Amino acid sequence: MTDQNIYTIPLLNDIHNHFPDILYNPRRFRHVQDLLDYIRQVAQVSPYDRGRYRYRTRLEPRLEQEQEYIPINNSIFGRIISELVGNMDDLESVIVRPTEQQISTATTVYRVNSLQDDICTICQDTVESGEVRRVTQCGHYFHRICIDTWFQGNVLCPTCRHDIRT
Repeated sequence: MTDQNIYTIPLLNDIHNHFPDILYNPRRFRHVQDLLDYIRQVAQVSPYDRGRYRYRTRLEPRLEQEQEYIPINNSIFGRIISELVGNMDDLESVIVRPTEQQISTATTVYRVNSLQDDICTICQDTVESGEVRRVTQCGHYFHRICIDTWFQGNVLCPTCRHDIRT
């Protein structure tokens, strides 16, 4: 069976030809792990064996449980996919935080001289006279300690989600 090009987008044609359940049976995937398991399963089957199976099932209809897919773990494609997808379980979360230079460029720090009605959206407390606060490029006000703590694990303004690195 030759690959079909029924979409104008090449990626959709590749998914249609090699991973059709992603397009045509999306309810099969309840979680990302289900999707990764499906990709791993399909990638471990030789295109020759898959074509032979499709040809046979047209001649002799069978139940889905009787699939004769033969794993090809030694093929280059199978090794690449299993290396990429197989090691995804070992990945750790990466914390993205701005540098001190990015923070100082994107914000202004000053001491509040008079009582203002501003509330720090992080701690939900009012900004008192004499406190130090930081203002982001997008115009949002925070206690300096609150926003500095926030920036230890985030690059986005907690109010509007503006990336302070830009």
